[in-house]
Amino acid sequence: MIQSFSGRKERLNESNNVVESIAKSKMLYKELIKKSHPDKHPQKEKLAKEIAELVNNNRYNYRELLKLKERIENEL
Repeated sequence: MIQSFSGRKERLNESNNVVESIAKSKMLYKELIKKSHPDKHPQKEKLAKEIAELVNNNRYNYRELLKLKERIENEL
């Protein structure tokens, strides 16, 4: 069976997007874990612990990290 060029190109783009997403999530993870650390927010320690745990659990999920970034900016 012969695969079309566009099919191979599409899979290549998908794999590049995954790699790019992982690279972006790594940088965003480092930024967010620093911002949400409970020691930086003693007045909201319980919330900071909850958000830091969510950041850790979603360290490779770029979309979730973006949502958490908004939450950090709004709540902490």
